[in-house]
Amino acid sequence: HDLDEVLAVVFDGAGFGPDNTVWGGEFLQVDAQGYTRVGHMACFPLPGGDAAAREPWRVAVSLLTCCHGGKLPSSLPKAYADFPADGCELLLQLLDKGINSPLTSSCGRLFDGVAALLGGRTHGRYEGQAAMELEGLAWQACGDPADLPALVGSGYEVRLAEDEDQKVKTVDFRPMVRQLLQDLAGGTLVQTLAAAFHVWLARSTCALVKECAAQSGIRKVVLSGGCMQNRLLLTICCNLLEQENFQVYTGENIPVNDGGIALGQAFIGG
Repeated sequence: HDLDEVLAVVFDGAGFGPDNTVWGGEFLQVDAQGYTRVGHMACFPLPGGDAAAREPWRVAVSLLTCCHGGKLPSSLPKAYADFPADGCELLLQLLDKGINSPLTSSCGRLFDGVAALLGGRTHGRYEGQAAMELEGLAWQACGDPADLPALVGSGYEVRLAEDEDQKVKTVDFRPMVRQLLQDLAGGTLVQTLAAAFHVWLARSTCALVKECAAQSGIRKVVLSGGCMQNRLLLTICCNLLEQENFQVYTGENIPVNDGGIALGQAFIGG
């Protein structure tokens, strides 16, 4: 796109970050020399590490404990009954002791966890399966992505917090998960909840981009990472950002997922 300096929203599965956490939900200020991390999705433990990418129920358990003071809530979603009982007991011990549970900001894993909580997927047979199925559910609740924010109303609470170590803003997912579980228990259709999750994520993205832009003055935004293959998420993000007068770009000739990594490395290296 022949851009010099941008704010980049990079939502993907997992990559090892220089702070020894697993990245994947990043807001970066980027130019031809490199990047600065200016925000990220709030971190949560990833019990079992890479195993969580293959078994989304692990992420669901982690999200449940994050939202309820490190313990499981007194009222569990129906999907929890489909999680392996012995596995859950072991997982809770791992989380409690912080064993083999690296922190992650991964947006891809957040998709997986929400998909498991809604009862759609506990184990994946191929990469991205849970996230794609969650998108499929959301599409059933809408016709035109541009109309979706209005369809689900103001949606779940958008809350920005502070990463005190890195002094940057984060997107706090906990209010969303709590509200989603309440609506699920109240009988709201999973299709509606899946759509509401997409809208919440897009609204949160826009809110944090606005914070970053206020600090940097940059009005050009790049949307990338494997999660941006989700056409519903991409379309809503573009619509909301353009309404705030940002210039929005995404991959055209180069894939937004792992297929674009080598070219990016060559560009920075050169």
